Amino acid sequence: MVVEADLTLRRAGTVIRCVTLLALACGVFNLAAQPYGLDQRPAVGAFLNGDLPPAEAIPSGWAAVVAFPNLTFDDAISMTPEPGTNRLYVCERQGKLYSFVNSPATATKTLFLDLTAQTQGYYDCGLMGFAFHPQYGVPGSTNRNYVYVYYSFSPAPIGPSPGATTPSYNRLSRFTVPDGSLVAEPASELVLINQFDESLWHNGSGMYFGSDGFLYLSNGDGGGVNDQYNHSQEINSGLFSGVLRLDVDQNPNRSHPIRRQPVSPITQPVGWPATYTTNYFVPNDNPWVNPDGSVLEEFWAIGLRSPHRMTYDSLSGRTWVGDVGQDLWEEVDIVEKGGNYQWAYLEGAHPNTNPTKAIKPNPLVGVDRPAVYEYPHANGDNCVIGGYVYRGTAHPSLYGKYIFGDYGSGRIMMMNYDGVNPTTVTQMCTLPVGGYSLTSFGLDQNQEIYMCVLGRPRQIYKLVATGGQGVSPPALLSQTGAFTNLATLSPSAALIPFDVNSPLWSDHAAKARWMAVPTNSTITFSSNGNWVFPIGTVMVKQFDLPVNDTNPAAFKRLETRFMVLSTNNSWFGFTYKWRADNTDADLLPGALNETNLITTATGTRTQVWSYPSRPDCRTCHNANAGGVLGPRTSQLNGDFFYPTTGRTDNQLRVLNHLGLLNPALNEANIPAYPKTVSLTNTAAAPEIRVRSYLEANCAHCHQPNGAQGLFDARFATPLENQGLVNGLVLDPLGITDAKIISPQSTAQSILYLRDNTVGGSIQMPPLAKNVVDTNYISVLAEWINSLPNPTLLVGMIATASTQVRVTYNKAVEPVSATNVSHYAITPGVTILGAAFSSDSKTIVLTTSPLATGVTYTGTVNGVNDLAVPPNTIAPNSQATFTLAPFVFWHAYDALLSAGSPQGRVFDEQGFVAANLEFYESTNNAGVGRGSLFSTFNPGLHPEGFNAVGTYWANVSGTAYPYAGKSLVARSAAEGNAPAPLGVMDLQLHPPNNDHLVVVAFVAPFDATYRISDLAARRVFTSGTTATYRLFGQNKVLIASLQAGNSTAWITDTNVYWLGQVAAGDRIYFTVDRDGNYGWDATETAWTVTATLANVAVHLQAQSVGGGQMQISWPVGTLLEATNMTGPWITNVATSPYTFTPTGSRKFFRVRVQ
Repeated sequence: MVVEADLTLRRAGTVIRCVTLLALACGVFNLAAQPYGLDQRPAVGAFLNGDLPPAEAIPSGWAAVVAFPNLTFDDAISMTPEPGTNRLYVCERQGKLYSFVNSPATATKTLFLDLTAQTQGYYDCGLMGFAFHPQYGVPGSTNRNYVYVYYSFSPAPIGPSPGATTPSYNRLSRFTVPDGSLVAEPASELVLINQFDESLWHNGSGMYFGSDGFLYLSNGDGGGVNDQYNHSQEINSGLFSGVLRLDVDQNPNRSHPIRRQPVSPITQPVGWPATYTTNYFVPNDNPWVNPDGSVLEEFWAIGLRSPHRMTYDSLSGRTWVGDVGQDLWEEVDIVEKGGNYQWAYLEGAHPNTNPTKAIKPNPLVGVDRPAVYEYPHANGDNCVIGGYVYRGTAHPSLYGKYIFGDYGSGRIMMMNYDGVNPTTVTQMCTLPVGGYSLTSFGLDQNQEIYMCVLGRPRQIYKLVATGGQGVSPPALLSQTGAFTNLATLSPSAALIPFDVNSPLWSDHAAKARWMAVPTNSTITFSSNGNWVFPIGTVMVKQFDLPVNDTNPAAFKRLETRFMVLSTNNSWFGFTYKWRADNTDADLLPGALNETNLITTATGTRTQVWSYPSRPDCRTCHNANAGGVLGPRTSQLNGDFFYPTTGRTDNQLRVLNHLGLLNPALNEANIPAYPKTVSLTNTAAAPEIRVRSYLEANCAHCHQPNGAQGLFDARFATPLENQGLVNGLVLDPLGITDAKIISPQSTAQSILYLRDNTVGGSIQMPPLAKNVVDTNYISVLAEWINSLPNPTLLVGMIATASTQVRVTYNKAVEPVSATNVSHYAITPGVTILGAAFSSDSKTIVLTTSPLATGVTYTGTVNGVNDLAVPPNTIAPNSQATFTLAPFVFWHAYDALLSAGSPQGRVFDEQGFVAANLEFYESTNNAGVGRGSLFSTFNPGLHPEGFNAVGTYWANVSGTAYPYAGKSLVARSAAEGNAPAPLGVMDLQLHPPNNDHLVVVAFVAPFDATYRISDLAARRVFTSGTTATYRLFGQNKVLIASLQAGNSTAWITDTNVYWLGQVAAGDRIYFTVDRDGNYGWDATETAWTVTATLANVAVHLQAQSVGGGQMQISWPVGTLLEATNMTGPWITNVATSPYTFTPTGSRKFFRVRVQ
């Protein structure tokens, strides 16, 4: 039988497969009985017998040299490449923008735009930022002519030495460039942001379009010292001290119109334009979106002092900012959605030297985000200039490092940062022009880095390597020793040929592969993990492109790539480009795109081939993936025809026979090892074919500790642990309910959309792909559409005595979801109505009265999702819930005696049940109008608020007021709180002309809260209007009342639902006073109601940008594990828990006692 198998093998592989299967079924097949594919291991020295270098050549030093000797600029402040061309654009601080051809020999610059007459230049202002629309120059696009400019607009610029407090505007504008023109139309200016600014300093100006198509813009705190304009921690006044995220395309499917206008901090000069924003929308997934218009929703992050330069690294998805410090420290930040970068309470990691400013806001807007690197003011360093993550090709050793500098010292530095290992920073060089010159870093079309400097005139600089160590690879392929005959591409006897079951997609290219493993060394074998190769191993791969659709035998030789495991145990790569006559191939110094002509049945077409740079090789052949991609158990567990012997054999069996694998394998176990399959293997299920394809094309980045995507593409990882199906996404691309793979919906499957794209920032893989693999896309769609996608009942909760909230796992179809007959609640409850709540997943049922303490069972039938055809919820889907009792608190003006507890409110039984915090100004000047929540501290008087003498405090003889409980004798005319309140009031004493928090209710426990019985009045009749406001969590405006100069009560009969409020969160009551009242007080009354319900606890997870994830849950203790089966350990975090995924798989659940 073995002889028959051997003979049949030589004739037809299909027949031997049948024989093999039969033999296995009979239990008598023995792999060892058939001849091996190769008889003996070839002898070879390390590094292909020494013909290849043992390590990559790296420079020993760096220098900054003039990049364009024939060009000068006055105070160059930024440099930007034009997409799709070889032109660069440089902004001059005083208002001019030039373009020129990117060539060292260029001597001509073209004036693209001149805004000098309306730009306030000098100091930290002027023409600061410039960006092309992502569709700039794209034929047919309505956005093909648009550029965006950020500058300091002034109706009357002053120069050359304006005062630091010279006013101007932060202006963001769009300009139009006519088709074919090198000059923008000045009259085409379309203003988006026009914000009055009191100072010429701290104007930010970092600007870019992200992979999501939105425009990101950084701005500083408005200037001065110690955040003197109080912008750093507010999101409801001006667009200062943070990063903004705008939809300049105004896409209603992703964004909404502007809801709130910024306010001017002071009255602007007569005749100057107003502060306003217009001509853009706000993305729906910005972190502080609120429909009530209480906040400036444009903010993406806050707490930045002077983020002069901000850049985006598309490969890692990270946004980098150099935030200029004040007294002692400079910092580099990675900006994330909802991040608070701690200015002005911290400078770097250190408290502000001004004690007043060093107080951390409570509650904090956003999530604390410390700097990834800080350095002190020393040795001339005093002003960080943010740069770029290097992705060029001229300097492979810099690849992936963040390049930045310091204005004061002129030093250029590089940072190693991966978010896991300790951050290291190395000084590279100092600018030849010295300190107080570096203004910005720029990029060209090849991602090479340049430096702009101050001076009139000055030049642009670039980095060059100096010195070096190591040798370069041979200049010609013929000198590598890899082939004995280039004409026939006959490999050296030292090379072992191999193939992979599921090949990497390479734009239709055919490939051949070989390896050379040094004699007397072995490969460390792993059945599921990376193989570990010995130093000196060489991998070789040949690429040939089909060039005639009608002749499958017609190929063009493209390139031969090498990967070498160096003496420092790291892989490095290089490639040789074949000459047109195929006589030899030349070593490529960097990346190259080549257009090839392909013959078709009807004519010709072109196809671009991307030759990789040496850093490009390292992107995929990274250490986390083991350095090499194909050679691993699942990919080599298959048959291969060995040309030198004419035999076909299992590749693992052959390598084991040659003594290459350590530990040696038991051949009988080989069939049980993991095995990927080809995409074209229709005998395999679509799931297996797709997961095999992902192993080959994605797993080198998408695995634990790899790329920022939240899935594991390794074939060895079980599907349920891969995070693919219904997996969370970091960037939903504006798609509702997007998932990595969304069952039965390719339109919501980000994997499908990215893999089906060529060009742009969402393409996957991001490198060396110019053609979509339509075969793969077809199989992927087949698998997605076959996946089950049930509609599930997540839970029910009683939010009131006649209201039940029903939550589903996804959006549901309106007609079926609001059909009352599809719901039942027992015992004894009648469903009166059904309507959508705030989203498409939640239905609110109106019911007959519920009783407290009763366990109810809700049953749902007939509800569909939005799919076609729909997925109907399982019959009789059920959830249980109870209606818990309500707890009430009223605001009282209790005439407390000395020693009584202060700052307390009482429940209906008269027990002290919750805390109040009273807020007092921390300086005798009070706060500036519009500085809500910024400089008031709770409870500075522990002696209480029950004595008239504590209404006022004296600092250097100057009195200033604070909020407190009133002991003022009240006349009968003043009265008590009106019906139906039935309660007395809380008296508040705000400073004049201020808008401030005066009291906060501290939630005593997790519950659903609502506010009712709002009322307010003036105690005295002097003065004009006073405005009372109620703010919920995250300082969101809930309601407002206005009281005139009458003592009459103003009441509000509405009930305001705050939703789930966590213990310790605060509900704020504020007073906004106009005019000088002398000594005065106002009064408020209100009722807080909390609903404690036994709710089903559900973890919710979402992306918050910048590679961050956020998990939230209503109640309970968060547990985590590295496997679904445990062991589970307690995570001490409170909800919401924001973290940076490290790549390692984690599972979370909540325990409720």
